[in-house]
Amino acid sequence: TGTLNAATGGLLQLGNGTFTNTGGTISAATGSEIELLSGAKIIGGTLSSTGTGFFESRNSATLDGVTLSSGASFRIPNATNATLLNSISNAGTISLQSAGNTTDLIIGSATSALTGGGVVELSNNANNRIYGSSSTYHLTNTNNTIRGAGQIGAGSLVFTNQGTVEANLNNATLTLDPAATAFINSGNFRAVNGGVLVLNTGSFNNTGGTIQAQTNSTVRLSGSTAVTHGTLDVGPSATLQLAVGSFDSGSLTTATGSTIETTSGGNTLGGTLNLNPGANLNVKNATNLSLKSGGTYTIDGTLALKSVGNSTDLILSGGDVTLKGSGKVHLDNNFLNRIYGSPNTNKLILDGLNLEGGGQLGVNSMGVTSNATITANDATALTIDPSTTGFINTGTLKADGGTLALTGGTYTNTGGSIESTSGSTVQFNASTFTGGSIKGTGTLTTVGANTFNGISLNSGSTLTIANATSGTFSGTLNNAGTLKLNSAGNVTDVIAASGGLTLSGDGKVQLIGSNSRIYGSTSATTLTNTNNQIHGYGQLGANQLLLNNQSNIFADVSGQTLTVDASATITNTGLFKAENGGTLKLQSSTFDNQTGGSIQSATGSKVFISGLTLNNGHLTGTGTFRNTATSTYSSPRIDSGTTLDIDNATSATMSGTLNNAGQIHLNSAGNLTNLIAGSSGLTLSGGGEIHLYGSTNNRIYGQAATTTLTNTNNTIRGYGQIGANQLKFVNQGTVTADNNGSTLTIDTSNGLTNFGTLKSENGGTLFIQNSVLTSQSGSSLNSGSSSVISISGSTLNDTTLSGTGSFISSGANTYSNLSVASEATLDINNNTTANFSGTLNNAGKVKLNSAGNLTNLVVGTGGLNLTGSGRIDLSNNSANRILGASGAATLNNQSAHTIRGSGQIGVNQLTLQNSGTIEATGSLPLVFDLTPTFTNQGTLKATGTGGITFNDAFTNQQDIKIASGSNLTLSSSAFTQSDGKTELAGGTLTASSLQIDGGDFDGKGTVSGATAFSGGFLAPAAGGLTFNSSLTLNSSTTVQIELAGTSTATGYGNLTANSATIAGNLQVRFGSSFQNTIATADVFTFFSATSTLSGTFANAPSGTRFWTSDGLGSFDVTYNSLSVTLSNFQPVPEPGTWSLFALGGCLIVWQSRRRRS
Repeated sequence: TGTLNAATGGLLQLGNGTFTNTGGTISAATGSEIELLSGAKIIGGTLSSTGTGFFESRNSATLDGVTLSSGASFRIPNATNATLLNSISNAGTISLQSAGNTTDLIIGSATSALTGGGVVELSNNANNRIYGSSSTYHLTNTNNTIRGAGQIGAGSLVFTNQGTVEANLNNATLTLDPAATAFINSGNFRAVNGGVLVLNTGSFNNTGGTIQAQTNSTVRLSGSTAVTHGTLDVGPSATLQLAVGSFDSGSLTTATGSTIETTSGGNTLGGTLNLNPGANLNVKNATNLSLKSGGTYTIDGTLALKSVGNSTDLILSGGDVTLKGSGKVHLDNNFLNRIYGSPNTNKLILDGLNLEGGGQLGVNSMGVTSNATITANDATALTIDPSTTGFINTGTLKADGGTLALTGGTYTNTGGSIESTSGSTVQFNASTFTGGSIKGTGTLTTVGANTFNGISLNSGSTLTIANATSGTFSGTLNNAGTLKLNSAGNVTDVIAASGGLTLSGDGKVQLIGSNSRIYGSTSATTLTNTNNQIHGYGQLGANQLLLNNQSNIFADVSGQTLTVDASATITNTGLFKAENGGTLKLQSSTFDNQTGGSIQSATGSKVFISGLTLNNGHLTGTGTFRNTATSTYSSPRIDSGTTLDIDNATSATMSGTLNNAGQIHLNSAGNLTNLIAGSSGLTLSGGGEIHLYGSTNNRIYGQAATTTLTNTNNTIRGYGQIGANQLKFVNQGTVTADNNGSTLTIDTSNGLTNFGTLKSENGGTLFIQNSVLTSQSGSSLNSGSSSVISISGSTLNDTTLSGTGSFISSGANTYSNLSVASEATLDINNNTTANFSGTLNNAGKVKLNSAGNLTNLVVGTGGLNLTGSGRIDLSNNSANRILGASGAATLNNQSAHTIRGSGQIGVNQLTLQNSGTIEATGSLPLVFDLTPTFTNQGTLKATGTGGITFNDAFTNQQDIKIASGSNLTLSSSAFTQSDGKTELAGGTLTASSLQIDGGDFDGKGTVSGATAFSGGFLAPAAGGLTFNSSLTLNSSTTVQIELAGTSTATGYGNLTANSATIAGNLQVRFGSSFQNTIATADVFTFFSATSTLSGTFANAPSGTRFWTSDGLGSFDVTYNSLSVTLSNFQPVPEPGTWSLFALGGCLIVWQSRRRRS
C-alpha cells in the first residue's frame, strides 16, 4: 500500500509471485526500470514512471485492475507476453515490442476494460498480438488509443471499442480478428499515415462508430468480414480493400482520390454508398462485389470492374438496386467483367449514371432501367443480356469505339436511343426492341432472331440484318436511314409481324444476297411502304406477305435478282424498278397497280414477271421485261421504247385494254409460248408492236372460242400462230409475217374481221387457216416481195390481195368478192380447191397449180364475175379445173380479163360467159365441158401444143386465135361462128362440122370437119388454109387474098379443101408493094381441091378480067377442074376516069370488111 520505486538508473525486479498493490504505487523514475519477471502479478494500485523510466514484462507478467498513471510506460518486449485482468486504467502507454516473435497482450479475464485515455502501442510487426486467453473473453476499450501494427483478437477475443484503434505505421498492418462474437465499434477504427487496418474474418458491429482510411492509408475487410452500421470513411488517396468483406446498413463515404477495391473473393456493400467525384470503386480481377437491395448508391466517381481474364462481378443482391449520381460505371475491357442480379428477378436502375467499357451487363440474371448513357468504348464488347424482367431505356445505349451487344431480352427503348458512332458496333442479339431511336454512323447489326416494335432509324444510320439472322418488325418503322439485309448465303430475314408493318421516314431498305428475305409472320401480314426505297437483291414476300407499295422498290445490283413474291395482293401506287443491270422478279402474286404506280426497267436491267396477276400494270423503260412463267395481265400499259418478252414455254393472259405503245415479244424456242386474250376479250391500243419470234409455237389466242381480240392500232409481226382455232380477231392495225423463211398462222374460230392490214414481207409467210376473213373498206391483204400469204380452209370476204409476193391457196378456201391487185398473184396449190363467188376483181394473177391432183377453182352457185385486167393461169396439167358448185353456176370472164393454161373449164358443171380472153398455153389441152352451149364473146386463144378442146358445141361471136402447133378441137360437136373472128396462125381447128355465119376466118393452118360459110370473110394467109373435109362457100361469103409474092408459103395465102363449092365474092389486093415487081407471067393458084371443085365467085366469072380491090391492076381468073388461078396481071392505066370510079368501089368493099374485123 506504499511505494515501490526504482530510481537513479536502478533496476527493480518483481519476481514470480503476486504483488497486491491496492492503494499502493510502484514507480520508475527517469533512467530506471522495473522488470516483472515470469509469473509476476500486480494487483491493483498504481504504476507510474517518469521521463525515461519504464515497466517491462520479462515474460508472462500479469496486471490485474491496476492503474497506469499519465506518462507511465509498460513495455512487453519481443517474444514475451503480459496478461491483463479486469479493468485497467491506462493513462500512460502499454507497448508491444515484437521484433519478429509473437509478443502478446493477453486478456485473461471474462471481462476486461481499458480506461484512462492512454495508449496501447504496437510496434511495426505483425506478431504483436492482443487476444483473450479464452475466445469468449471480452475487452472493452473505453477510451484508449490502440495503435501500431500487429493483431487485435487473433480469433480469440470479444472486443468492444469505444476509443480509437488505428493502424498508424506506414506500410504496416494492424489486423482486427474477432472470435465468433462480433467486434463492436462505437469509437474509431482507422488507418493513418500509410498504415493498413485489416478487419479480418468476423463480424463488426459499427453502430455509432467510424471506420476510417485516412490519406494514403488502407482499410481492408478480409476473410469474410462483415461490417454493419456506422460510418466507413475513405479519405483522400486512401484505400478501402474488400477481400471477401462486406459493409452494410451504414454509410460508406469517399473523398476525391480515394479508392474502394475488391481484392479477392465475394464482397458486399449495402446501406449508403457515396462515391464522391474523383473517387474509385474497383472490382478487381477474379473478385465480385454485391450491392444489396435497399441500399443507396450514389456514384459521382467511378465504379470499375477490372477483369484481366477471370470473372469479375458486380452483383445485385436481394432485390432492385439503384445506382445514381454524376459518375460512371466502367467495365475495364474484358468480357468477364459482369454486372448481374441474384436472384435473376432483380433489377438495376441507372439514374443519371453513365456506364461504359467492355464486359457483361445483365448476364440473363437482371433487369435494367436506365435514363443514363451506357457506352461500349473498349476493344472488348459490352454485352447487355437482361433477364425476363427486360431492359427499359430512356437514356442512351451507345457504342463509341467499341462493340455494344444487346442480347437475349426485351428492350423497351421508348424515349431512349441506341447509337453506334463511327468505327463502333451495336449488336442486336436475339432480343426484342420497342420504341425509341436507333442511330449513328457506326455499325448497327443483328445477331440471331430479333424483334423491333415501332422503332425509329435515324438519318445517316444503317441497321444491318446480318447473315443468318432475322429482324421481326411491327407497327411503324420510322426509317430515315438504311435497313440492310446482308446475307452471305444463309437466309437473312426482315419479318413483318402479324399486326403488319409500315415503313415511313423516307429511308432505304437494302437487300444484299439472294437469301435476304422480307416477308410476313403470316400470309395475311401487310407491309405498307409509304416512302422508303427498298432496293438490292434477294426476296421480298417469300410467298408470305401482303405488300402495299407507295414508294420505290428497286432491283439495282448488276447481275443479281430481287424477287417480289407476295402471298396474295401487291398494291402499287409507287415505282417498282430494275436498274444498274439488276433483275426485278415479280412472282406468284396479284399485282394491283393503281393510279401513279408503274414498273420500270432501265437500260441493261431486267424485270421478270412470273406467275403474276398484274392489274392495270404500267411497264416503262428501255430495259428488259420478261414473262418467265404463266402470268395474267388486266388492262396493262406498255410505254414507247419498252419491250415485254414472253419467254419460251410460258403464257401471258391479257384482258381489258392493252395500251401498248412499245413492244411485246413472244420468244418461243420450240415450246408453246402464248399470249392469251382473256375470256372477256382484249383490245390492243397504243400503236405499239407485238413480235412473234423464235418458233412457230408462238401463239396468240383466246381463253374461249368466243373470245375477241381487237387490234385497234398495233402491229403484230413475226412468225407463229394467231388464233390457234380459239379466237375471234378484229384487226384495225397491222399484222405482218416478216421473218424470212418463217410462217405466221392466223387460225380463228369465230371470224377474222380486217379493217387494217394483213401482210407478209421480208421473205415471211402469212398463213390464214380455218378462218372467215371479212375485209372492211380501207383494209388490205398484202404480200411483199419474196414473201408469201398462204390461205387454207378459210373464207375471205371482200378482200383485196396486193403485193409482189406470193398468195397461196393451200387448202379448201372460199373467196367472196375477192380483189387481186395488179402486182399480186394468188396460187391455188395442187390438190386444193378454191371457191369463188361474187366478183373476182383480178388485176393480177390467179394460178391453178396442179401437179397431177385435182386442183379446183369452184364458182359459187350465185356465180362469179371476173373483172380487172389480170388473168387466171392454169399450170400445164389436165387436173386443173374451173367448175361450178352446181351446173347453174355462172362464170363471167369479163373484158380485159384472161384465163390461160391447161386443164378443164366447166367439168360439165358450169355456165361460162366470156367477154375477156381464154388462152390454152400448155402442152396439155384446155378442155371446155360446159353445161349449156358456150357462146364466145371475148377471145379464145390456143397457143400451146395441147390446144383447146370443147366437149360441147359452141358459138364464137368474137375472137379465136389458134397458134402454130396448137389446136382447137370440138371432140364431137359443131363449131359455129356468128360474128367475130377465127384466126389460125399455123394451128388446127377440128370439129364435127363448122358453120361460119359471119365474122372473119383468117390465117394459115388446118381445119378438120365439113365447113360451110353462109357469110363472113375467109382470108388465108401465106402458108394457106387446108380444109381436110368439104368447104362450102355461099353467096354471102367473101374470100380475101393478099398478094405479096409468088410463093404460097410466103407470098400469098391459098385455100385447099378435099372438096369445094365456090360462091360469094373474091377480093384480091397487093401487099409489101408486090405490084411493083409482079410479072405478067406469074400465076397464083389461090384455091384448090383434092376431089371436086365447083362454082365460081359472083364477081369473078371465068374468062374475065378481075380487078384488085386496091385498084392497082387486074388478073385473068381461071377455074380449073380442081383449082382457081389468077394470072396475066395488067397494071391499071394512067389515069382513067372510069377506072378511078371502079377502083373507088373496090376500096370501099375491102375497107368495110376490115372495119368489121
